[in-house]
Amino acid sequence: MNNIFFISLIVFYLSHYLILNWKVANELLIDKKINKIQSFHEKATIKSGGILIFVTWFIFFIFYQSDFKNLNFIIYFLVANFIIGFFADTQFIQNPFKRFFLMFLMNFLIIFYFKFYILKFNFIFLDYLNLFLIFKAILVFLALFFIINGSNLIDGFNGLLSIHVSIIILVLFLVCKNNNLEIEFERYLIFLIFLNILFLTLNFPNAKIFLGDSGAYFLGTHVAVISIYLANNFKMISPFFIANILFYLFFEIFFSVFRKISQKKNPFFPDDKHLHMLLFKQFKKKTKFANPITSIVINFIFCLTIIPSYMYFDNDYVCKIIFFLQIITYISFYLFLIKKSSHANFCS
Repeated sequence: MNNIFFISLIVFYLSHYLILNWKVANELLIDKKINKIQSFHEKATIKSGGILIFVTWFIFFIFYQSDFKNLNFIIYFLVANFIIGFFADTQFIQNPFKRFFLMFLMNFLIIFYFKFYILKFNFIFLDYLNLFLIFKAILVFLALFFIINGSNLIDGFNGLLSIHVSIIILVLFLVCKNNNLEIEFERYLIFLIFLNILFLTLNFPNAKIFLGDSGAYFLGTHVAVISIYLANNFKMISPFFIANILFYLFFEIFFSVFRKISQKKNPFFPDDKHLHMLLFKQFKKKTKFANPITSIVINFIFCLTIIPSYMYFDNDYVCKIIFFLQIITYISFYLFLIKKSSHANFCS
């Protein structure tokens, strides 16, 4: 196992060096969106993080193919969504509607082929819809879609997504290890945390590279599919525990869509009214390190909810209470930041 960590480290940094010195890659992957509505960086930065993570992950897969005998579906999801993200990074697919259609088509095919569904929600209305095949497929696609796009939405801040994903995977690892679930799978979860740490060395606190859409899609797909897989295979894991650990990724995009619809805005187009952006604007008034501090604060708040969820991962009643407390906390914090932002604009 130690050998694969060393090999991965070499592959990751060697790939980084090669991409930086490859003119074509720089032209295709450089992020020039400075001072745009969802850009919070002062200089153009290369979006190579997703490629580095994917290449390094692929090396791990070659060495440990035997561990994936029952997990082939994960590989298909990962490769499909990585490719979609890569096309977006290289500007081959710029239209958000085309990207959505491609994501819908590819993921639906994989869902039906592998019969990959969410077996239980422990929520009467959703469990009723889950009795019908078409709704069963739609529900799992929507879960993937919201988590993948939620990952992409929060990716603009140094370390925010990678730290967040690392926390989620660590919690899943602890649940598996402490309850003797998926012993062989533990090695894979450790490796995913290691991958995120490698990326963070180049992205946090100062960003030399970005994940890009390919990296955000790849990480979002990972936590979504792994979480659903574990909940499906181990009845002791509450579906609301999974909902809790994925809450921020899911609810950030869910809340954003309904907020924009209520404001008569197109939910597919970006704005700067997301929770992490509002928090960043408050910190920006006080420190030049507002970007990484935003990531730390949001993930710290997330940990406050994830710890009790972990302690009661098998208690559906407690996990439901925590889930609804997270909704209340998010909306209250959001309204507080909106009020502060509006007051600041009024005063200025």
